[in-house]
Amino acid sequence: MHFFLVGPLKRVKKRYLDDPSLPIPRRTLYQKEAQGKKSVEQETADSSTGDGEKQHAVALDVNEDVLAPNPVQDHYDSSQDDSEMEEELTQNENGGPEDVISTNINAYYSVNSEEINCESDSDSNDSLNFNTESSESEVSEASSSEDKNDEEQTETQSHKKDCQSFTVLQLQSVAMIGFLLRHNLTGVAVNDLISLLQVLYLYSSSLGSLKFEEFFQVIDKVHFKVCHYCHICHKVFPQNQDLFKCETPSCPGFRYRGAYSAQTKANHHARQFFLIADVKTQLKYILEQDGLLEKIFNSKKKAKLSKSSNSSFQRDITDGSFYRLLLEEGQFLAGDNCISGIFNTDGIPLYTSAKVKLWPIFIAINEIPLCQRFARENMVLVGIWQGKASPPFLQYMNAFGEEMCSLYEHGIPVRIGDSLINVKLGIFLGIVDLQAKGYILNMTMHNGESGCCTCEEPGRTVKQGKGHSRCYPYRKGKDRYPLRDSDDIKCNIG
Repeated sequence: MHFFLVGPLKRVKKRYLDDPSLPIPRRTLYQKEAQGKKSVEQETADSSTGDGEKQHAVALDVNEDVLAPNPVQDHYDSSQDDSEMEEELTQNENGGPEDVISTNINAYYSVNSEEINCESDSDSNDSLNFNTESSESEVSEASSSEDKNDEEQTETQSHKKDCQSFTVLQLQSVAMIGFLLRHNLTGVAVNDLISLLQVLYLYSSSLGSLKFEEFFQVIDKVHFKVCHYCHICHKVFPQNQDLFKCETPSCPGFRYRGAYSAQTKANHHARQFFLIADVKTQLKYILEQDGLLEKIFNSKKKAKLSKSSNSSFQRDITDGSFYRLLLEEGQFLAGDNCISGIFNTDGIPLYTSAKVKLWPIFIAINEIPLCQRFARENMVLVGIWQGKASPPFLQYMNAFGEEMCSLYEHGIPVRIGDSLINVKLGIFLGIVDLQAKGYILNMTMHNGESGCCTCEEPGRTVKQGKGHSRCYPYRKGKDRYPLRDSDDIKCNIG
């Protein structure tokens, strides 16, 4: 057998020109049609502009006969002196005879255009159509520009009104915060910048007392509680800032960074701390939104109706069996002004290169409609911790529990219209991952011995692949380990 190397087949283009039986591609038909329309429009535009040029030329001829009675003086002498040229240029710049001639030409053009239009009817109709189209386009452009100007004026007026609602000190603080966030400045750099501005603007009274620590308090008075704790035994220090030694016996931990001599300095920083935000203010702001509390009460009514009708549909958390149990008489949610919530916490790494994490605690209200429940403006930030590894969950969740107990027992006053009602909040559920669950319950992790949060089964280690894993075997009847209850959890937490 003989094999021959054959090159790539040459593509034959436009075969429909040689073979009329082949159809013309749609793209080719579309391009031809577009080119035809474009040529027709160009011809009509050229004809209309040609008629306009003819009329303009006739008008200029008539105006030249009127303005220049001596034809000898119409021609410009090529041997004119430079001084005369400079005089004419200065006259044109200062609005001299050139402006008078242009005004006369416009005046004669407006008078003689009627005579020219009467001579040729067809030409005049075309030119009038062209002129009306151009005038309409000019009017539309003028109206659109006016609309844009009106919009810009309204935007500037609204911006001025927004700025008027803030004080000078607040506007300065916002500008400085935007500057430091844009350029990633430290607190020391911002204080140095403020000191520089104080030197440049000596008579500014608002800049005189402004500091970096006061920026966010000037814009919005954010109330939070700073909880310092010992970095060795994790015991929370009292609110008295002068007590810097840990109260735990035989614990050498200090409150602030540095040695014993650095504890009494003015510019000291705490070793470890976490923040507890003002939950009541945030919750009050959320519930006083327009129509939101009414939606919350309506969802509670729907939950009660579905409970009374024994509906088996599970559409939301308000259809669950435990929620229905809380709706019964004598329970917490039986009250009209009582609502429930759900909390969440998890570790968030701040950087990829460092092991610094954030552990925030958030709250969402269960009765808010699902489409709005987890929106940023409807979430409550309870606390936040920053550091390496994990926070001291026993102390961290204890502070969280104190805030929730206050909302459960006392509630907060919420103003709806002219009435003031007291709303109570109860937290009955939390969503966390397995790692955070072990931290919160003070238990062994899910892959350790006795890591099951349902029973006390210790499990066993089995070989899996190249490593080992913890498994929990199935046991029958009497061989099963006892189940965990709330007393067991409390015993673990201590």
